[in-house]
Amino acid sequence: MGALLKVIDAALVRRGWPHEQMPERDVITFPFQGDDELWAVYAEAREEDGRVIVYSVVPFNIPLQRRAAVAEFLTRANYGLQIGNFELDLDDGEVRCKTSVDVKGVKVAPDLVDRLIVMNLQATNRYVGGIAALVGDDDAVPAQLIDAIEASD
Repeated sequence: MGALLKVIDAALVRRGWPHEQMPERDVITFPFQGDDELWAVYAEAREEDGRVIVYSVVPFNIPLQRRAAVAEFLTRANYGLQIGNFELDLDDGEVRCKTSVDVKGVKVAPDLVDRLIVMNLQATNRYVGGIAALVGDDDAVPAQLIDAIEASD
């Protein structure tokens, strides 16, 4: 286990979150239960690049006919995010939230990785309900959903 992977592991151990390393990959995965959804989280250590990348994968794929609306929603969500972004795979409809940090040449503490993970989880939790609403309601309007989510903060 490389140094960055050990730091990711230490951050998750501190929180008492069960997790596991993916076989033959520098990735630790764990489930996270948000307010409305349970999703998979992947924390990747890119030792050679000096990067830690965290992905939360929305637990459902976007149907083809709703991808344009979800793309608009995610673009609007991304505009207000200070750290991280949402991504939509236009081919298969997967949505994920990504946060990352470049730590090349820096000694990384578990607290930094913890903040990276928590910020990812908070962003996903904040917007996943709006994504689900767009998938479940053909009449849902992305701008209105974003306004409602952001007004509630």
